[in-house]
Amino acid sequence: MRIAGFFSHLNGHEFIAIHKPALWDEIAEALGAVRKERTSNSISNRVANSLSARGWTRDPGQPWFPRFTKERLALTLAMVDGNGDNIPIAGHTLDYARNAIDVGIIVRPMSGLIDDLGLSCISFEQGREALVEEGRTAYHTPIVLIGAM
Repeated sequence: MRIAGFFSHLNGHEFIAIHKPALWDEIAEALGAVRKERTSNSISNRVANSLSARGWTRDPGQPWFPRFTKERLALTLAMVDGNGDNIPIAGHTLDYARNAIDVGIIVRPMSGLIDDLGLSCISFEQGREALVEEGRTAYHTPIVLIGAM
């Protein structure tokens, strides 16, 4: 897999590019280490294992989405079948408000990957549209939405 696109809300990507560029590279490497194929071990689990191998700490209190933190960045894998909401943004917003993170990152599959693997979750394109629509009034948190392909 690879980063096929990203959307930066409130300069989230710019913050990472300036202050934590090595972590952006780690995210790209973690995605790049995962083959895009449908197996019994879900794509989300394989990306989670790849992030863990690079020192990202998994949040055990997150039941719906694999969520990881490292150096005040929080990354949520929103690639779970059957998921249709923006819970990851709300979680990042709460953490940002209590000064626990600097930027929230959400990884969603591009619509082409959803079609290729038969997933049923919100695509990067749908997530970006929702963030643009609601972002100015609802989410006062730097967010980077990553589209994986």
